[in-house]
Amino acid sequence: MNDLGFESIPDSFFGWFSEAMSLVVLDAKPDNFIKTAAGILPFDVILLRLDSPSGSDFP
Repeated sequence: MNDLGFESIPDSFFGWFSEAMSLVVLDAKPDNFIKTAAGILPFDVILLRLDSPSGSDFP
């Protein structure tokens, strides 16, 4: 996730945040990803698009 520009969210349930994409990903534990011939397939993760005003203090 770090290689994709995400930062770990401390004290979260496998949470990650991308400021560039205004995106939060939760439950992104290794068991929720499968490597396939077409690439990595995520499942059972929670995606949240942040539509907050600029200057947000999240995370």
